[in-house]
Amino acid sequence: MIAVILAVAQIIATVIGRTGLGGKLSGLIATMGESTLLITLILGMVVTIILGMGVPTVAAYMLSASVIASAFAAIGLPVLATHMFILYYAILSGITPPVALAAYVASGIAKAHWFKTALAGCKIGLSGFLIPFMFIYRPALLGQGSVIEVSLAVITAIFGIVALGGATIGYLVVHTTFVWRIILLISALLLMTPRLWGNIIGLC
Repeated sequence: MIAVILAVAQIIATVIGRTGLGGKLSGLIATMGESTLLITLILGMVVTIILGMGVPTVAAYMLSASVIASAFAAIGLPVLATHMFILYYAILSGITPPVALAAYVASGIAKAHWFKTALAGCKIGLSGFLIPFMFIYRPALLGQGSVIEVSLAVITAIFGIVALGGATIGYLVVHTTFVWRIILLISALLLMTPRLWGNIIGLC
């Protein structure tokens, strides 16, 4: 089964390369990266999710890496952070509508509507959609840096993800009101920034 998946993924990757589509996408993403990194990362996220729809994670990663990795390398992003970014969204493509194969399977087991299941999965996994951006902006999360930098990055990321979960789900130890959900959301965003002052305010 793995051999078949890899073979199909390689065929699609070859088609993308032969037709020049991969080069055009890489060039577009690299060009956008010259003006703003955030737009480049968003484009990389969208392309990875689209390429990963309807295929297993291994194939999704291979297809996305053939297009995105070269573009990210062209603008000087670290190799480890780049491939972790691609891997995360290759996995998340399984719960992202409109295909969302994992949501189809889960909805069949739960006897629920597949689209509502996909939306619930995206809502619960919202932190997963933000973590890859943190890999780029905070390399310390991947162990790149001093012990203090890595520890601070991990601690603030954990608190930020917990706060984000409380904001999106509406429950953190107890049910949270709308006002508290807004406060938790702001706190989560501040904790996920690479700025120390933002982390301090978020913790407070």
